Amino acid sequence: MPETYNKDDYNKKVYKIDNWQKLHVQQLSYTRNLVIILASAALGYTLSLLNNDLTCNLKLLLKIISLVYLISITIGVFIAYSESENYRLKYYISRKIEKLQPFEKEEQSCTSIEGRNKWLIKTQLILFGIAIITETILLIAK
Repeated sequence: MPETYNKDDYNKKVYKIDNWQKLHVQQLSYTRNLVIILASAALGYTLSLLNNDLTCNLKLLLKIISLVYLISITIGVFIAYSESENYRLKYYISRKIEKLQPFEKEEQSCTSIEGRNKWLIKTQLILFGIAIITETILLIAK
């Protein structure tokens, strides 16, 4: 006898919160790491350009762009550290739940960390985008 199709069971399986939370965390980590890697490569390239014969103004702009790349990388490293703190708190919360202890304070800390990380990853992406676009325009106009 064929198995009957239950739409509610299917939806619960597909939209299970654990699956989506895990996917969300992985995507944020991949995005953060990708920007760190690209900003590091762009920083290295930009610093290598400073050895060429360039005008004083162009060298100054490339140094500023290098600083923006460095800030983007630093933000990414801070996000990674902050995420590890958030995971530690989530583990602590799960232990408290098992022991039927209150965990509201830790949950508020997690929410605060997640909000800050959301703002920081947007800042990291914007800084990297501004730097890469500015450098590209400068080098094309050179």
